[in-house]
Formats: sequence, C-alpha cells, structure tokens
Amino acid sequence: MANAGKDDNGSQFFFTLGSTPELQSKHTIFGKVAGDTIFNLTKLNETLVDKEDKPVYDQKILKTIVLNNPFPDIKPRIEKKIEKIEKTSKKNESIGVKNFKLLSFGEEAEEDEEELIDAVKVFSGRPKSTHDVLKDPQLSSEPAITDDYLKDDIIPTSSSDLTSKINVDDVRSKLSSNGKNKNVTSKPIHQSNEDDSDDYELGKDLKEDKKRKTEEIRKEIKEIKSQLSKKKKDKIKNQDTDDEPSEPKLPIDPLKQQYLENIKFYSSKKHEILKKGSSREDFSLKLLEQFKSKLHSAMQSKDETKSEEDEDDWKSHPLQFEKKDAVLAKDANKKDDDWFEIYDPRSALNKRKRQLNRTDYKQEVLLTKGNDN
Repeated sequence: MANAGKDDNGSQFFFTLGSTPELQSKHTIFGKVAGDTIFNLTKLNETLVDKEDKPVYDQKILKTIVLNNPFPDIKPRIEKKIEKIEKTSKKNESIGVKNFKLLSFGEEAEEDEEELIDAVKVFSGRPKSTHDVLKDPQLSSEPAITDDYLKDDIIPTSSSDLTSKINVDDVRSKLSSNGKNKNVTSKPIHQSNEDDSDDYELGKDLKEDKKRKTEEIRKEIKEIKSQLSKKKKDKIKNQDTDDEPSEPKLPIDPLKQQYLENIKFYSSKKHEILKKGSSREDFSLKLLEQFKSKLHSAMQSKDETKSEEDEDDWKSHPLQFEKKDAVLAKDANKKDDDWFEIYDPRSALNKRKRQLNRTDYKQEVLLTKGNDN
C-alpha cells in the first residue's frame, strides 16, 4: 500500500467469508474469527458508506491475537516512545540603563540608587525581626518561652502554679536582662484532666439549658401569634356585621319562590334515598304501598264532583282493553276498514283491463269527433 512516510501504514485487517488461497503466504497472516466477532462482522457491513465505499465513521479493531504465526522470521515492530522535553522559552529581559545625566538632580539620584542597591543586597534573604535591624538593648533575639518549657509535662502542686496566665514577673525579668540571662526558666501552667472533664460537662449542661429555653420561648411566641390572629379575625367579623346596613327586604317573585321550594323539596328527597341493600329494599316497598293507598283513595272519591283541572284525575280512570272475541266466519262481500286493496300492475288480469280501457277511450274519442263534424 502507498504510504506518506516511513512506517506510516499500520496493520491492515480484512474479513473474508470464503477461502482465499491466492493471498496465502503473501504478507498475510490468516486467523479464525471467534467469540462475538462474527456478529461484529455484520455490524461492520451495516456501517454508513460514502460514494467511494469508504466508511463515514472510522471503525476500530481494538485487539487481535495471533495463534499460529506462519512467518517466524518476522518480528513485530516495537516503537520507541520519544520523550518530549518541553523547552521553557526564556524571555530575554532587557535591562534598562538609567541615564541620570539628563536630569538636573542627576548626581543625587545616582547616590540614592547606589544606596538602594546596597540595602537590597544586605536585607535580601530571610525575613528579619526588629532586634536584628534596630540596635535597642531592651530587644533580644532569644525567645521568651523556650522549647524545653513547652515540652515540659510536669504538673506543679502549689496553689500559685494553678493560675491561668504566665507569670508576668518572669517575662519582665527576661526583658530587663538585655539578653544576658539566656537560661530562663518559667513555671509551666497546666490544669488537671479532671478540671477539663468538669468544664466539658458544664459546657454540655449549659448548651442543653440554652436549647430548652429557646424551645420554650419559641412555643410561647407561637401561642401568642395564634391568639393574636384569632382576635384579629373576631374583630374583622364583628366589624363586618356592624358595617352591613339593614337593607329593606324586596318582595320575592312568586315564580322564583316556587322554584326555590321545589329545589329544597327534591334535595331533601335525595337524602332519603338509601344505598343498595336490605334497607333500600324496605324503603322501595314502603313507597309502593304509599302509591297503592293513593290509588284506593282516588277510586273511593270517584263519585264526588271534581274540577276538570284536577291533576290526580288519572288515578281514578280504569284501564280497559279492546274485546277480541272469536269470529266464526267473515263475509267477503262486506268490505270494512280491515280490508286493504291489493293492486299488482304486472298481473295478466290488470293488463287486460288496461288494454280494454284504452280501446274504449279511443272509440269514444272518435265518436265525439264524428259528431262534431
């Protein structure tokens, strides 16, 4: 294959579904597809391809294992990893030369510059304290408290050693000695472990007391707020009732009043209806008995005179049906309403009748014409 440079081409892989003896032992190593690779072969076949049958998205084979190498003289290429040394680009800092001759006070500026350079050389390095810079006899480079004092774990037993501050007299004597007395011994102050535990328990108790007090105060605040809100609501209600003027009652429309009464009546009946069960069956039976009693009372009051517009008049009417007695025979000559005329234009008799009627009509027309002439 053509390459752009030396060792530019990597390993080339191709899959074949059939045997290829023409490629055997010609810079090729044939292997066997195993595992899930046979299914990956179909996936590679389904990849998107451009016009030149080149895959749009590059497919990668991560790992291959050669089981039987037919070319033992060929050794795999080992690429040496070249360590890239990052070269830090140093900027050429051009040092500006100051020309003091151009200034009117050039000599004074040169002297100040020399003094500044000397001071920088002297004081450059580690940070210095006041006793190094100032020549004060009262200041000393020795620490007021030595390391031996800090490492000392001896607990004194006298009452004067149990104070919570360092002895001021020792410090003053240390400062007044002008740094001559180097071995200064100050008394270490430590409290016992029992005192520490007592202080810890006292701190816990104080915290718990504070928490309890805060919770009690919060509860009291909530109760006060609820009481105030209730009082405000009561005041608002009383004000609304006082502010409402007594409006004169207008006469209600009789139709509207009747409508409202009907709504109340039917809404009350809804509550009377019970759910399914034995209680509902008893309720329905009671309603049927009431209806029967109404019918009996209507039949008894039938003889009494009633107005024509009475709504319950239908209850007293009897239910009567037509009498259907057995009929022995029926006279065919008598045509009642039960008879229906059946006329079929396709029957032979009706066709003959139509033809006779036509001939009779033609003859009548001819006779009328002859009489006119």
